[in-house]
Amino acid sequence: MQAANKLRGATKKEAISNQLNNLNQLILQIEVLSRQFENARQQINNSPELTSSQRQQAISRLETPLQQLLENCQRKQGELKSLLDSQEESKLATYLPWVLGGTGIVSVIALFGYFLGRRKGKRKTYG
Repeated sequence: MQAANKLRGATKKEAISNQLNNLNQLILQIEVLSRQFENARQQINNSPELTSSQRQQAISRLETPLQQLLENCQRKQGELKSLLDSQEESKLATYLPWVLGGTGIVSVIALFGYFLGRRKGKRKTYG
């Protein structure tokens, strides 16, 4: 049962990692588009045929969707990273019962040994 849970956890972690990698590649592509946008904006600004209001309208039509896409990708990236971090934290929390149980068992054995040793010592003294 635990092996299946570990496998599901590993599969989920791999899926999140893959999504995060894909998102990072998408962000890199958006950054390339952003540079191309800057070049287009310079061409629009340097175009003598357009008035200043036409230039502003052309630039805003290019700029707004690109900014929204970049913000959405960055938000998704943050969500995936926090999900991946929470997976790591929950993985650490699964060991806590084992550590506490092991500590309890060792303590009981130590107490048992202590009292047994004390008992044998009393018999030898009075014996």
